[in-house]
Amino acid sequence: MNQKTILVVGGGYAGLSVVDSLRKTFRERIGKSIRLVLLDKEPYHFKKVRLVQAPREKGVPLRVPFSAFGWDDVERLQGELTGVEPDRGRAIYTRPDGKTDTISFDRLVLAVGSVVRHPPEGSEGFALRNMEDAEALRDTLRRVGQRASPSGRKSEPLCAAVVGGGITGIETAAELAYRLREEAVAHGMEEDRVLVRLIDAGQYLFPEAGRRVAHRLEKRLKRMGVEVLHGVKALRCNEGIVHLDNGKTIPAQLCVWALGVEPNPLLRRLGLPLHDDGRLLVDPWYRVKGHETLYAIGDCARVTDPKTGKPNGMTCKEGIVQARRLAEIIRAQMDGLSAPAHTSFPSLCCIGLGPKDGFIWARKWGVDFILTGHLGMKVREYTWNAASLMK
Repeated sequence: MNQKTILVVGGGYAGLSVVDSLRKTFRERIGKSIRLVLLDKEPYHFKKVRLVQAPREKGVPLRVPFSAFGWDDVERLQGELTGVEPDRGRAIYTRPDGKTDTISFDRLVLAVGSVVRHPPEGSEGFALRNMEDAEALRDTLRRVGQRASPSGRKSEPLCAAVVGGGITGIETAAELAYRLREEAVAHGMEEDRVLVRLIDAGQYLFPEAGRRVAHRLEKRLKRMGVEVLHGVKALRCNEGIVHLDNGKTIPAQLCVWALGVEPNPLLRRLGLPLHDDGRLLVDPWYRVKGHETLYAIGDCARVTDPKTGKPNGMTCKEGIVQARRLAEIIRAQMDGLSAPAHTSFPSLCCIGLGPKDGFIWARKWGVDFILTGHLGMKVREYTWNAASLMK
């Protein structure tokens, strides 16, 4: 039997989902006519989007060993991709011991994701990239709380700044506000002595939903102690002062930079066609331009809606939907059938606002549907867990 190898590179949200979807799509053929291989530099899946919960005293477990998914029919390789030879159907990778190895493939799926943007050079503050950053932020929160003035004395507010008004910035600001209020109360201060400023370069938050929805979101943030500064950019943070591009400064006992993500820099070393933004160029069937057996999905691919010409965002929700469709595409193409093309993700967004609140938005038939409060947070928790294939 001529066994075909499907190699998936990257065990993040998109990679995890495509492996799961391929197992379901080729259920009766995996391990027989289909060999399914996952290559990742780590032996675990990392829940990157849950780093926004770093301020919580009891950190959320972020690592899930690939062995925990029960994929006995999936071959797992640990190593970092260093090269692709499409004409030879071969991928080159570096093993944990530093030695170079290769694996042949019939179909290759690149799901190598993105990396968090760095703060400005020389600036203080945190960019939440890994577990070490999360723990460092928790340590700083503890120290800030310990320095809080006890009740009965005039005290300065507990101030923090979050730079970046995207979903990650919003969720981080809400988590910080909740945790700092806990610290304030524990040290004899009033909750209203906490102030978290969210610095947003845009004119309003959450622009894809429109001003009216953004206003409702901002009202909930304000009740939590989050003040949004619109139309400004932070230049740097030094010695507890955030310097803005309008010449003003704001105090911040801690600063978190949430400047978004950029495509994995590995892509620039593979010699494959890239857009100016650093993402791989793909067609509506997620095939890398000029390569019939190479696919890319998630944050590393510039996926464009064939009807509107609008590129997809770099979020795990879009990568997961692409992964599920890609499994159908690969099966159809391998079986010589017509394959479904890309369609954009529906207008839907889930935002966590600390451990007790959430903001869920969807638009259908031109109508905005919004769910908030405890139930909103439950929905957000479900989406986080579902993205990591957790029940």
